[in-house]
Amino acid sequence: MAARQLRLGLIGAALVWTAIALPGGASAQAPGAAPAAAQDSSLFDTAAMRARLVASREERQAAQGRAARTDPALTQYLAAVGQLGKRQFDSALTPLQAAVAANPNSARYHGDLGYALAGLGRWEEAANEYAAASRLQPTNPWYYVGLASVRAKQERWQPAAANYEAAAGLDSSVIDHRFVEAVSDCMQRGAFAEELLTWSRIGAARYPDDPVPWVRLATLLRQSDSAEGLTAIRHFRSLAPDQKLGAALYASYLLGLEQYDSSLALAREAATDSTLWRYAWPVYFRVGAHLFQARDLGQASQVLAEGRAYAPAARRAPFSLLLGYTNAQRLGPLYADAAKKKDCAEAHAVDTLEMSVRHDLVEGKAVGDSTQINQVLGGVLTQARTRINELLARCPKP
Repeated sequence: MAARQLRLGLIGAALVWTAIALPGGASAQAPGAAPAAAQDSSLFDTAAMRARLVASREERQAAQGRAARTDPALTQYLAAVGQLGKRQFDSALTPLQAAVAANPNSARYHGDLGYALAGLGRWEEAANEYAAASRLQPTNPWYYVGLASVRAKQERWQPAAANYEAAAGLDSSVIDHRFVEAVSDCMQRGAFAEELLTWSRIGAARYPDDPVPWVRLATLLRQSDSAEGLTAIRHFRSLAPDQKLGAALYASYLLGLEQYDSSLALAREAATDSTLWRYAWPVYFRVGAHLFQARDLGQASQVLAEGRAYAPAARRAPFSLLLGYTNAQRLGPLYADAAKKKDCAEAHAVDTLEMSVRHDLVEGKAVGDSTQINQVLGGVLTQARTRINELLARCPKP
């Protein structure tokens, strides 16, 4: 029986995922140059050992009732297995190749040759041997695990995913913590969103104290205003309270619930990590817009100015436009207060603010109504500039 092929729905764009290293979770690494430096070597080792045990059992069952036959390759094979146990893959290679040549119908021999080749970083040859082993012994789930791990090393995500799921379908006992992490990583890297969601749920259910599946769930469900996603991010925060990614994701969820103060506080926490600015700036913009609509102009100005520093260049113009309109409405009251008090320090502050309004509105033309902006620049701000200049003329030169 060949590995069952899955109909894996490719999403149009790669799933957004920030790689993080967490206690109890796996961190993704690129395949190393060293032949035996497999990131998931423990899964390779476990798959090889368990495949060997299952293969031996099936071979014994198949031999029942038949006359005993001497295997001419057995001595070489057993010597090679001893070398594999010490991870001396180069020493095991030649006797394993000889064993396969002498007995090409042994799934065990092909499987362990695949393990040795994988240990040496000879991925395509390893895949061929694991495939041969699975054809000879199609009910052994661990050969599919080995083949999936090799395909993942080659970044061939679809066949890797298909073989991981084939193994789980044959025998659910293969699903342990390392297996869930390997499958989830494969689904994430292959952009198989539905499958990643499924395996994240499996991981969260089986290993509730591991923060990694919870943050995966929260990330995947962030755009859906999901109660499940909100539960996931809260659980993640309880397990890893110092992780800034948790603060960033929680801020997004609370923003959807219109809990603006709490969302902004979490975005500020997340923004201390520059890699998370992409999560933080949308929160600042939405909160700033809310404050503008609520006529809390001073607070809106502060939030928008702070958030603009975290926005990428292509996203600065909306901040500048809203910030310009916000501060334009602050100019009148601030000017009146400075004139009433005859306070030169406040007059200079209004002067600086008026210039920043002009600059921000000009930058905001990239996304705003140019006609309306020009009317403000040529009308309201021109009048404001005249009055500010008159106020400054009464002040001593700085």
